[in-house]
Amino acid sequence: MDTKIDFSISTPADYSVMVKNIPRNLNVDYKKELYEIFSNFKIPEKIILEKPSPNLKKICVEKIVLIYDIEKLEEIEKKIDDLVKEK
Repeated sequence: MDTKIDFSISTPADYSVMVKNIPRNLNVDYKKELYEIFSNFKIPEKIILEKPSPNLKKICVEKIVLIYDIEKLEEIEKKIDDLVKEK
């Protein structure tokens, strides 16, 4: 059942990739570099079609979104939520 529902509903999370620990001090266009890396990457078609195939399918990069590391922010928000629950 979950598989049927998942196949019928596509969200950006189904096609998203998160890249972590990118050095911040490089003098490069990060969006351009990430675009080049992923758009030149190919995956076996059998992974996409779930059947054997020797063909490779090129990844279509639609958009690169650069964000900051939100783990610390999430940790702080959880502490605030916990404090509010205590009151």
